[in-house]
Amino acid sequence: AKAILEMNGYDLWETELEDGSLNYNIRHHASRTQTPLDPVTEIVESAKVLGLEKDEEIATLVLQLEHVESNVVVQALRELLEVTGSKTATGTLRVVTLPQNETLIIKSKVRILKHIQDLVEYIDVEVKGPEQILQVRELYYADAFDMVDILQQALDSAGQGRIGRRTTTPRTRGAAGAAGTPTTATQIGEATRLIPDIRTQKILIQSTSPEEVDLVHLLIDELDTKLRNTRANTHVYRVKFLKAADLRETVTQLIEGAAGSLRSSTRTTGARTTGARTTGAAQPQQGQSLVPSRIVNHDETNSLLIQAEPEEYEEILGILDSIDRKRRQVFLEAALVQVSDTSSLNYTIEYLAGELDDTATRLAAMSAFGLSTLDVSQLPGNFTRAFTGNAPTGLLAAVSHRGQLPVLLRAIKTDTDSQILATPFILADDNQPNSLSVQTEVFFETSSQGQVAVTSGLDSELAGITLSLTPTISGSVVLLELELEVSSFGGASSGAGAVPDKSTNTITSSVTIPNGELFVIGGLARENSSKAVDKIPLLGDLPLIGRLFQSRGSTKSRDNLYIFLTAHILSDDNSDDLRHFTRQAVEGTRAFEDKFRIQQFTPFPGAAAAAKGDDQ
Repeated sequence: AKAILEMNGYDLWETELEDGSLNYNIRHHASRTQTPLDPVTEIVESAKVLGLEKDEEIATLVLQLEHVESNVVVQALRELLEVTGSKTATGTLRVVTLPQNETLIIKSKVRILKHIQDLVEYIDVEVKGPEQILQVRELYYADAFDMVDILQQALDSAGQGRIGRRTTTPRTRGAAGAAGTPTTATQIGEATRLIPDIRTQKILIQSTSPEEVDLVHLLIDELDTKLRNTRANTHVYRVKFLKAADLRETVTQLIEGAAGSLRSSTRTTGARTTGARTTGAAQPQQGQSLVPSRIVNHDETNSLLIQAEPEEYEEILGILDSIDRKRRQVFLEAALVQVSDTSSLNYTIEYLAGELDDTATRLAAMSAFGLSTLDVSQLPGNFTRAFTGNAPTGLLAAVSHRGQLPVLLRAIKTDTDSQILATPFILADDNQPNSLSVQTEVFFETSSQGQVAVTSGLDSELAGITLSLTPTISGSVVLLELELEVSSFGGASSGAGAVPDKSTNTITSSVTIPNGELFVIGGLARENSSKAVDKIPLLGDLPLIGRLFQSRGSTKSRDNLYIFLTAHILSDDNSDDLRHFTRQAVEGTRAFEDKFRIQQFTPFPGAAAAAKGDDQ
């Protein structure tokens, strides 16, 4: 009956009264504009509308669109349901759109709302556009512009007569099913754009077709190769100021090393980029020499043999010209002055045995200072010394009276005030370590116990003054990394295998010296004091008279070390300043007179102008 009424232009709907009874209403279509719908209805979401059982009840449906604009959906509903304005032909449909959040509010009968929901599920589907691919491909042998022309022609030829298809798959009813993956109907070759960069010899690949991108990389792999049947040119580079071996190692690391290579050791096929997602990886190409150049050093002629293509040789030659330059030099003069003050006193009383029946009083003497020698015949009788050996240093006297208490008296006092000077000078390259050394080598006996016998030998130890300098030239000043070591032995070895006592003082410093100025390190003083007593057991320990049976000696020494440094920067390209200092050294203008005085080298006349030019 309901269907018959609707076919004849009538609407039939039922409403439930308070007592539970049903009220049926019939209205002609002509009166639908005069009778509005009930404004208060049940509000349901799209997922709940299917659960409503009473199809003729009026309800309000809220639809949240995900992929399609609300205006597009409303336009489709108007065409399908014959909506005029905001009503259907049946007069029971209201549609309100919210463009801000793409929401539809629809008020109608439940059966109409179910039908609308089915339509929206087919309309509101994701339509994927073509995926944007952006890659960068580096060329190693071919020109970027020429390669782009060839690739574009190849893509245009491959795309003739080949058209893609677009497909759209609706979502599953009642669930957010996965949408289909449509493809754009674009002819092969039209979806790819190639942009050459002549500065870096790279090609920018921009495409929406993965197949075309793969085709581009395949063509580049085949075309960007080294020409066959060509032989690399060999060049000879004569090194001017550096060592060929050192220069070869530096340049080789630059063009082939992983840290600072001119070209990457692997080829990168690019990364496919879509928004923030990146796919693809670096893929090395086998069988291709990325850096075919070879560099061999010839030490006898201090030259480099370079085998490379002309373009690569020009690049290597530019690097060599920038590195192989004359290094700045500094003329370092040093004066190592050691002043020693030593005082020693020795006295000894020795007793002699002789013929006691000699009644004469005799006197004999000898001196070991080189003025006279002892004549044994001058001693009374057959005097012999109680202590055998060589005559002692100093004054030796013998007193005898009637053969009783013969005595030998030895006494010597030594005072030393000396100056020890060392005045070396060296020519040093910038940033190169240098050292000055004045040392004494002391040998001592060593022994080692073997299975059969004891093996003896000699070993040595060095002590003295070692000065290490590393100059760094900066404008008109010289930064000196300085290390001074002063060592000395405390005494002789106490026995076989024992190393002599050794004391060492070290100073490490960094100083900045203006060009031609004098720098001094002083005050390194060392004072030693020692006493020695030799005596006869028991007798030498007696009070008062014990000194008659002793030999005493005392030594006191003090050393002072001064180091004077002067740095002269050599900046003349013609080495005139070097010849200037060499001439002064040959002529002996650097001298030490009666008293300590250092006569410095006079600066080269052009040194000030050269230093001023370096500062600028």
